[in-house]
Amino acid sequence: DLLAQTRQRSIFELTNAVGRGQLQEALVVLNKMLQDREPAIRIVAMLARHVRQLWSAKDLTSRGQRKEEIAAALGIHPFFVGDVIQQASQLEERSLRRMHRRLFLADRSLKSSRLPDAIILEELVLSLCPR
Repeated sequence: DLLAQTRQRSIFELTNAVGRGQLQEALVVLNKMLQDREPAIRIVAMLARHVRQLWSAKDLTSRGQRKEEIAAALGIHPFFVGDVIQQASQLEERSLRRMHRRLFLADRSLKSSRLPDAIILEELVLSLCPR
């Protein structure tokens, strides 16, 4: 149980660091996850989920939805929705579209490239954080 909680915490630390554009923090957390042998595909999947949540939160906020409604639509606890909304407010739709494309390319590279997973993931995080 403790190991699962630590891994879960790390993935959320990574997604939040990426969502806030905190490159150094994201790279530190990613490195720890790789040392802990977290599967690269799972990391990309969780980052993609977070980007989809950000995009949805941005859309729902622009349509005047309340926090509780956004939390329900995103399938997250209302306690965490404020942070997602705040991250989404810092991103433009074109940035979210670019992030989504980068995640697709990283997923494809992990499945077809001979590059080490760590290189692909580091390049992904580098491309997701700068704004």
